[in-house]
Amino acid sequence: MKMTADFAQAVAATAPLILLVGVVEMRMYAQMLRQQHEDDERGSASLRAELAADPDEERQAEIRVELRSRVRRSYIQAALPMGVSVFWVLISIVLATVTYAALDYLAAGAPEGAPGLARWMLTSIMLGMIMLLAIPVATWFNAYFWVPLRAFRELVRERADSQRRGADDASDAAGR
Repeated sequence: MKMTADFAQAVAATAPLILLVGVVEMRMYAQMLRQQHEDDERGSASLRAELAADPDEERQAEIRVELRSRVRRSYIQAALPMGVSVFWVLISIVLATVTYAALDYLAAGAPEGAPGLARWMLTSIMLGMIMLLAIPVATWFNAYFWVPLRAFRELVRERADSQRRGADDASDAAGR
């Protein structure tokens, strides 16, 4: 691979576009995390109020289990956006550096050669392109597979809980 002025111009034009998309995605994920946190707080506030008001120990235990479950769920839901954002930050730094290197190369009169610089630029552009593809694919996968699977598991859990409550009610009635 050989560094050329045409390649440096292409990198200098492409890297900022990928960088811009990355910055927009980082902001979107930050807003999503903030909204998720607010939703979690609102949902947990009513449970905490019920916990403080309800003297029934069995109900308090159920509420505590639900609160722990919500906290676990919020950590799991926050992991992907946080991981993606961190990766975008790292790639953005690389893309900004590559843009600088390409412009510096062009400003120096575009001397022929520098295969290491050309490979570095190509690799960083491809990392950005992979991120541009990976995020929509992961979102698609989540929408079409994980969300329905999660809903199905909740349905199964609710059915099992209602069957267990029905069995408990039946045994209570038989005991009377």
